[in-house]
Amino acid sequence: MTWCKVTTGITARKLMVKGERGWPDRTMLAGPGQIICIEFKSPVGKLSPQQIKLIRELREAGVPVLETSCLETAKSWFLTELSHVIIRFGN
Repeated sequence: MTWCKVTTGITARKLMVKGERGWPDRTMLAGPGQIICIEFKSPVGKLSPQQIKLIRELREAGVPVLETSCLETAKSWFLTELSHVIIRFGN
């Protein structure tokens, strides 16, 4: 997700947790103790049971997670979430 680095200076990482499946496709470190996650699916793709469970756990922990098939939607949503982090924690 080059657009993320170019637009905000934040690198979108693909995390691979050994022994655990279902982590969202991209995770961005957005501020002090704050991550933002995006799960991309094809227009007909469905979340696996592991993804459903992990995304629920992340959201319950206060982590913003978007599921989308549209890059433009992801960009807009990410910038909105990032603005909330900036408001909360400052620059």
